[in-house]
Amino acid sequence: GTTTRLSLGWRDGRPRRNAVVTLRDGGRGIAAADLPLLFERYSRFAAGTGEADPPSGHGLGLWLVKPVLERHHGTIICESTPGVGTTFVITLPEAPPDSVADS
Repeated sequence: GTTTRLSLGWRDGRPRRNAVVTLRDGGRGIAAADLPLLFERYSRFAAGTGEADPPSGHGLGLWLVKPVLERHHGTIICESTPGVGTTFVITLPEAPPDSVADS
């Protein structure tokens, strides 16, 4: 298997700063031609490296994640190179202090 790295941080933004989550692996990668379709419903892709392995999953995960992030004014982007790996970057704006309910 490959190692997946997760990093969390903050990026200055206007009017608020953004939480940034980065997921990076050294896996098989995704072909450039498939990247524009990555967030489409039921999208599943081969590894992009000429392997005969069938795609796994149901093609719903990223299709569900993107609108949830957008509803919260966040973003998700993907960069990938076949044979090198894939990086997802998720950003979410910091909630204003008065919008967080007291527990």
